[in-house]
Amino acid sequence: MVSYQECLDLSGLDEEMVRVIAERECLSDIVAAELGFTLSQSTEGMRRLRRLIRDDLRKAAFRGDLERSLRLNRALARLNAIRRDGRVEIPRVV
Repeated sequence: MVSYQECLDLSGLDEEMVRVIAERECLSDIVAAELGFTLSQSTEGMRRLRRLIRDDLRKAAFRGDLERSLRLNRALARLNAIRRDGRVEIPRVV
């Protein structure tokens, strides 16, 4: 049996990204990890993932939920660092 952590590791996404998918699509976390992996394999899927996170980021900012806004902003930055070939580009911090 495959554990949630194994699915999360295989998806290449982090927990915050998977949580956004799960909440938005009304899915369990493990199914959301699978959906996130599938979406991350195409350009259109990556656009959809970014859109999901940006929408939740706007909602959190509107509610004044600064902690969630910060987490979602970090998740979006990590998602933007993922390339289609599966390699992760780590943004340089100056």
